[in-house]
Amino acid sequence: RWWQGVTGYQWLVLLVAWLGWVFDSMDSTIYAVVLQPALHEILGPGTATKGIEWYGGIVFSIFLIGWALGGVIFGIMADYVGRTKTLIFTILIYSIFTGAAALSQDWWHLAIYRFLTALGIGGEWAAGAALVAETWPEEKRAKAAGVLQSAWAAGFFIAALANLFLGTYGWRIMFLIGIFPAFVSLLIRLLVKEPDRWVKANETRKMVLQKVQRSR
Repeated sequence: RWWQGVTGYQWLVLLVAWLGWVFDSMDSTIYAVVLQPALHEILGPGTATKGIEWYGGIVFSIFLIGWALGGVIFGIMADYVGRTKTLIFTILIYSIFTGAAALSQDWWHLAIYRFLTALGIGGEWAAGAALVAETWPEEKRAKAAGVLQSAWAAGFFIAALANLFLGTYGWRIMFLIGIFPAFVSLLIRLLVKEPDRWVKANETRKMVLQKVQRSR
């Protein structure tokens, strides 16, 4: 069976990466859930439905741009500062700025917060997937990636449940819920180390740079 031979630490790495992606999904879904009430309040009660859809589409487009940029920027960062450190940083980014979206007083405030949130969301996937791939045995990575991808559905479900029980308290409360994933970063900081493959590659890179500097 594919899960036989997997160590407890490898399962732990998969779990923290999975949780990071769960809350990625949750924070992404929160906007879709609160779009109508949030923009209705921000733009004013007299705003037509088309106006809400227009500004909602702009905010979502900006979010997607941030997601793409975050994947590129933090994917590069993960190569230089480490998978674990980058994973912690990106989770903190999307948690803090999802919560900060509750402070929005205009549509462009919301757009800025969602852009910054998206940077963390895109970066978290890049760092988390690399961390799992470099920790799990090569012949089992495809299965681990499949488990990791299931986190998106779980996050969507959590956002829906949060809206069911807390949505009546207002859209700002929903955004504040997005702060809770920050606690996952503490778990990662305490329990997860940099993959041995990255440590060796980083040492090799430093040696090469030192040789280049000496040759100058």
